[in-house]
Amino acid sequence: MAVGRAINGRLIQLEREAQRCVPAVAIFEALVGPTGPVEARAPGLRFGDSRVVALFGALAEFRWTAAAIRNRPLRELVEQHLGRAYGPRQMAYDLRRLVRKGLLERLPRSQRYRLTDQGRRLILFCTKVYGRIIGRGLAQLDPHQLPRPLNIAWRRYDQEVDRLIADAHLGP
Repeated sequence: MAVGRAINGRLIQLEREAQRCVPAVAIFEALVGPTGPVEARAPGLRFGDSRVVALFGALAEFRWTAAAIRNRPLRELVEQHLGRAYGPRQMAYDLRRLVRKGLLERLPRSQRYRLTDQGRRLILFCTKVYGRIIGRGLAQLDPHQLPRPLNIAWRRYDQEVDRLIADAHLGP
């Protein structure tokens, strides 16, 4: 009986750990949509936007676990992720958004920031979803790629939709 309880306890703990970075729908909606009072409105961080993907990719790096985040090093890293110019004003705007969204907190009497626990979880979640699911899935839909299960299924779906449109005489 004690062995069963111990196994069950470890299983429950594992499930909690596995689900730790998954945000509730309301949390994700607050991240991607505008939030806060009118005088301190935090614009949304649009999921999939190249600037947000680069910002989250830069913030997901391990170096920010121990070191405080400073404008210039983070800006240079985001610029590398973007592959184009990313100026100090853009960085200041994004830092303000991240603070208002609760992903970063500004350290007292300094120009440095730290990821909040919630911020770390959301940034890692969004980075993983984008890199492992969205990016890979879209790459598999590319018609110039070798046939893969998702690509084959998409082509079949597309053909069936075309057939339904033709049967309904909705097309040209």
